[in-house]
Amino acid sequence: MEHTEGIDGIDVEAVTRWLGERLEWLAPPLAFTKLTGGHSNFTYRVDDEGGRAFVVRRPPLGELLPMAHDMGREFTLISGLWPTPVPVPEPLAFCEDPEVTGAPFFAMGFVDGGPIYTEEDVVARIDGVADRAKTGPSFIDTLAALHAVDPDEVGLGKLGKRDSYVGRQLNRWYASWNASKNRDLPDVDRLHDFLAERLPEQAETRVVHGDYGLHNCVVGRDGTVLAVVDWEISTLGDPLADLAYCVNWWDRDDSPARMEGFDPPEALVERYGITTGRTSARSSTTAASTTGRRSASCRASTPATSTARSPPKAWTSTTSRCGSTSTWPRPSPWPAASDPWRPRPAWRAQAWSAVERFAG
Repeated sequence: MEHTEGIDGIDVEAVTRWLGERLEWLAPPLAFTKLTGGHSNFTYRVDDEGGRAFVVRRPPLGELLPMAHDMGREFTLISGLWPTPVPVPEPLAFCEDPEVTGAPFFAMGFVDGGPIYTEEDVVARIDGVADRAKTGPSFIDTLAALHAVDPDEVGLGKLGKRDSYVGRQLNRWYASWNASKNRDLPDVDRLHDFLAERLPEQAETRVVHGDYGLHNCVVGRDGTVLAVVDWEISTLGDPLADLAYCVNWWDRDDSPARMEGFDPPEALVERYGITTGRTSARSSTTAASTTGRRSASCRASTPATSTARSPPKAWTSTTSRCGSTSTWPRPSPWPAASDPWRPRPAWRAQAWSAVERFAG
């Protein structure tokens, strides 16, 4: 295997030396392959002479927004979650010294699968339509597993502030916009004010991913989630915000989850509620024994195959979940059609609507 030279963002000699001092199994020389696909950070597959593969991540080049691309935060997250049922790559080593290769970086285990961004990814990475039926349950059960973790028990209790997660996110996004904008867009200001006036109450605090979707999951050929990645914006917050965000991702117009074989978004919300016991968007049920019994019952009674999704613009789907049959209409437009300023469904509003329907 040839020693890689001149790869963007990596001082191969320095990184090889640094890793060799910490990973006793490492067999140089190392071959670095930069991975593509919309990653927020530079991500490299690394193969050593002994045939072992792992991954190195570092921030992109150039000037970065404050608190963006936090490698230490991401490594702390996967280190804390590695012993739990949440599937994450194995944490290997973290370098906070930018002198090694120009920025902090970390190494983690390689997971053989890939993220899902497009319909082409679905076709290439999931074996068949029948296997897509496994993706939704695996995807939402993984989120439920994350939200079952007590952050204090895994060393993540000081990851961030515990209250007003959605408000904090809104303030941060608005501050980032104001720091980077090159012109005024009054609609952005109006959207901020609209959302600020409608912040949901936070009932409990858990580790939240912040950008949970199949684009940040390593999906196997059988359609199941093998690992969750891209944790650098994760913090403590409202688990229902994570749920709302991923449901919104699942049901957006260009989502690959609209393809035949995938569960509709309301099925994800229902399964999450049954698995976690969170039966209301404004309250939480955290009895572990009840959650465990419900989860086991749901897995036992859920059919092996799922109702295929119908055309995206107008549909009603019926399926069986844990002994019940539900009919799911599409979300209504947001804001109301009578509102003179009515953007396309944005941020988490459409997904919060799905959570509200579940709660009702």
